[in-house]
Amino acid sequence: MRPSLILGLLFVFGTSSCNNDNGGLTIEQERLLLNETLENLVDISESVSCEDSDDWRFAPIGSKACGGPKGYIAYAVSIDTVQFFAKLEQYRNDENQFNAKWGIFSDCALVQSPSDVACENGKAVLVYPL
Repeated sequence: MRPSLILGLLFVFGTSSCNNDNGGLTIEQERLLLNETLENLVDISESVSCEDSDDWRFAPIGSKACGGPKGYIAYAVSIDTVQFFAKLEQYRNDENQFNAKWGIFSDCALVQSPSDVACENGKAVLVYPL
């Protein structure tokens, strides 16, 4: 388990007696948990070296307050995609609930979808149309 995750969880549970009546956690604590989940998804994405772009796909990630994804993430087809998509869906749901609970707002611009994934120096890079 990553040290930042351990510290984050200790912070969340260690300060739970000083929270508000909005489900037990403060906005900062909930944002910290969302960020940890996002970091975990990025870690999974980056756990495979990108050598052949044909072995990579992309998926929407997150939830903007106005609707739609906040962005896109590349993933290798060799990972456990069922588990990865379940985590993506949980993150989307959690962020959607966070936005509603805390009255978060965002620009309502649509996030452009990538057209492809390229490999650069072993890293997957999302390619966007011009």
